[in-house]
Amino acid sequence: PKSPKPPQADPAVAAVMRLNKDLWFQMPQEERDPKCIDKQYDTSKMEALAVVIPYLQENVTLMQRLVGSLVANTPEHLLDEILFVDDANPANTSYKELLEGLHPKVRVHRNAERQGLTKAKVTGAEKTKAPVIVFMEPHCIANRHWVEPLLERLVASPKSVAVPAIDALREGDTDEYVYAGAPWGGFGWDMTFKWPGQISARNRTWRDPEPFPTPAHSGGILALTR
Repeated sequence: PKSPKPPQADPAVAAVMRLNKDLWFQMPQEERDPKCIDKQYDTSKMEALAVVIPYLQENVTLMQRLVGSLVANTPEHLLDEILFVDDANPANTSYKELLEGLHPKVRVHRNAERQGLTKAKVTGAEKTKAPVIVFMEPHCIANRHWVEPLLERLVASPKSVAVPAIDALREGDTDEYVYAGAPWGGFGWDMTFKWPGQISARNRTWRDPEPFPTPAHSGGILALTR
């Protein structure tokens, strides 16, 4: 019997690997709502963005994969730059040359002293010029059409903060992408941030893929206009 054929490489992944083989990432399996998949976006009305990513002693392989997913899944004319903010890492986890060698749009700013996550984000915002800032964490994968819905919301409401659906990567197998649905954020009585449930249970008139307001949101991944 013939041996099974290897799975076909995703075209977007193959394209970024032609730029740099270190940009490989596992494209998430397609489980989005069909209306999300089929939706067309008018990107001509959207402003360019800078992605700001503070990091401290992070896994460099995950950082490489994040860059690959951002380059593959962000319209080129909208991605102004990817700025990593090195929050005074020790030399063995700084990765400046490696990261800046991944793609021309990647830049690393090093803090002379450790600032902490929030101040490092502020520093990153100050070091970029794009009209839109997207704060991201270094252990993420940007899925297909990750940014167009965020920018669409900022066009409609420039003073809002837009937050994506935050799916999960398995801690033991970061190639496994797990869809989280559309949860809303809030705080418990102990003031701990939580995802109490799906928006469909809180608002029965909501239909995927409509945006929705949330009482609170994660501080790690969000988009806003400058």
